[in-house]
Amino acid sequence: MANEKRGPRIVYLVTEDWYFWTHRLRLALVMQNLGFEVYVMTKSGEYVKRMQELGLRVIPWKVSRAHRNPLRDLFALFQVARVYWRLRPAIVHHIALKPIVLGGVVASLLDIPSVSAINGLGHAFCTDSTAIRAVRTAILWLCRYVFQRNRSLAIFQNATDRDLFVERGIIRADRAVMIPGGAGVDVNVFRPAPGTLRKPIVLLAARMLWEKGVGEFVQAAQNLKSRGKDARFLLAGRVDREAAAPISERQLRQWEETGAVEWLGHREDILPLLREATVVVLPSYREGMPKILLEAAACGCPIITTDSPGCREVVEHGVNGLLVPPRDGQALADAIAILLDSPELCAEMGQASRKKAEREFSIDKVIERTIQMYARLMGREFASHEVCAETQSVAPA
Repeated sequence: MANEKRGPRIVYLVTEDWYFWTHRLRLALVMQNLGFEVYVMTKSGEYVKRMQELGLRVIPWKVSRAHRNPLRDLFALFQVARVYWRLRPAIVHHIALKPIVLGGVVASLLDIPSVSAINGLGHAFCTDSTAIRAVRTAILWLCRYVFQRNRSLAIFQNATDRDLFVERGIIRADRAVMIPGGAGVDVNVFRPAPGTLRKPIVLLAARMLWEKGVGEFVQAAQNLKSRGKDARFLLAGRVDREAAAPISERQLRQWEETGAVEWLGHREDILPLLREATVVVLPSYREGMPKILLEAAACGCPIITTDSPGCREVVEHGVNGLLVPPRDGQALADAIAILLDSPELCAEMGQASRKKAEREFSIDKVIERTIQMYARLMGREFASHEVCAETQSVAPA
């Protein structure tokens, strides 16, 4: 064993193990098949054991997604520094803003090539209080430091976020890579199923946060119930107590008691829900590119979402869904009513969603482009046919 040949190391830095499992697992397994030692540094949760069973090496990280405790963030930074110093990875991949800032600072000091995935700009860019503006300024200043070096590339999921970073001089245009589709969607798994006649279902699947537009969804459901629309309005998602603007379980139960909505809690089996849904809704205020909308499109669902960054990239208004203004429950209700009243329009938009998913959001294309970024930073090449073969050989977990 002492003479065992080891491959180059790649470290994925991400706050939540569940997020890595749902958004980047397939990529990590492809890298493992390509001969890399794959490490995932994340908070220990229910998915750690599953990742270890797949051969991934998990390093516990004591970190919080919130921006409330500078001392805790400093401790998290020291943990990253210790791991990067010990492993000396060939490349690191930072996922979301806090890992980008903390991991990016360390990677800069140790001169480690890094890829940063801007999955969305989050709460700090959805509100505008004095305290939040200060946090936003600090984040952008640190990102400028991280992105100025030559051995760093950033992935953007929508043009609005990319243009903001480029125009403010935070990153050079040639180092800001657009990969539409975010983490991508497996169009061979998420695909339409034959529908059956049943009570219409309007589904919102997301973490239960105010900025996901959950309040507006409930308002729209109440409005439509009062108009006599006979449909089920389903909320599927976890209560995220660590987020900046969580919705409490008590509030969700109160909404349920009114009869307007049903809260299903966290659901791992999202595919059957999408296949049953008449319409999928996400009235979010801002996103990177929401995976649930990619999955909905792949399942052939008509989509209603907001005309906001990250959401409007998935929906062509009037083609595969409808766009409404953010924070507008009345407009959302009117859009839902249009689709509930027209099964033919729903079917047409569902077919357009599926075609768009196949054309633009396939996970195979996302992984191939991401690995091309790794190759660019490491000064090596991966043959396209090799990457393609490994991507298709990795079965979904």
